[in-house]
Amino acid sequence: MKKLLFAGAALLMLCACGEREYMAYEGLPLDMPTSQFVDSLKARGLVIDTANTDGVVISLVKPDSKAYNLSIQNNNDTILVIQETFSATTNDSTRQLWQQKRDQYAELYGMPDYKSKGEDRKEAVWKGDKGQLVISLANTYTPTLTVYFDTRLEER
Repeated sequence: MKKLLFAGAALLMLCACGEREYMAYEGLPLDMPTSQFVDSLKARGLVIDTANTDGVVISLVKPDSKAYNLSIQNNNDTILVIQETFSATTNDSTRQLWQQKRDQYAELYGMPDYKSKGEDRKEAVWKGDKGQLVISLANTYTPTLTVYFDTRLEER
């Protein structure tokens, strides 16, 4: 009976650990070309911040918000890193946003690894075969929530 249970558990683990898809940012897969990815974001209302954009990093902002920034690091039209930063005026708003983002990604990728230094400094980390996702809350002088996708497999 023990062998049967062990074999069943092993089979479940193999199924759960199969080939994972690339992580996705707001429904957009991170394996798409950077130019197509940026065009999709522009169609959603973001605009390129030309002052902070160069050949490697593309910075996008919401025209009506100074508290939001999205940076895309790329190489040869391949997305390497996406960093989404939310700055808020109150700690409560970033805590609420933290919970929403954490729940959203936990539904997609399962439960994260947690690193916490109290209610105002915490981090959730998801690691997969095709990338890493980190959500970081830092309620210090300027309450900030950062969502960080990293597709560079060889550098992790």
